[in-house]
Amino acid sequence: TAFSGAVTAQLADPIRIGNVRITAIRLRAVPSRIIESNSTHVIATVFGESGNPVPNVPVTFIVDDDSKDTEFFDSAGAPIFTNNNGEAEDVLRTRRNVVGVATVRASVPNGNGGILTSEGLRIPIL
Repeated sequence: TAFSGAVTAQLADPIRIGNVRITAIRLRAVPSRIIESNSTHVIATVFGESGNPVPNVPVTFIVDDDSKDTEFFDSAGAPIFTNNNGEAEDVLRTRRNVVGVATVRASVPNGNGGILTSEGLRIPIL
C-alpha cells in the first residue's frame, strides 16, 4: 500500500522488498589468523541463485557470543554494503592476550523478511 496525503493505492500483486537472489555467503580472513597485529580483515562474498556475486547487499558482521568480550569488528554492527564483486570487508580486532579462537559470521537480508547467516569462520588467535 502506498499513500500521499489523501490518495491511497494498493497493488493487486505484492512487491518483494529486498534481494531475493541471495543463496550463499562465504567468509574468509586475510590473514587467516591473528598474530602480532591483533587484527585481521574478514571478507564476506555474497552469491545469488545463479552462483554469481551480488553487489549492493548490506552485510552485518557478527562475533559469536563466546568471544564477544575479547573480539570486535570495526563496523560495530553497522551494515557494510557489498562492492561490484559481491564482497564486503570489515576488520576483526582482539583484546585477547592468550591463545584462542574467535568464531565470526555474516548475515544479510534474504528478501523474504528473514535473515541469511553464513556458517561460522573460526579464526585462530596466536
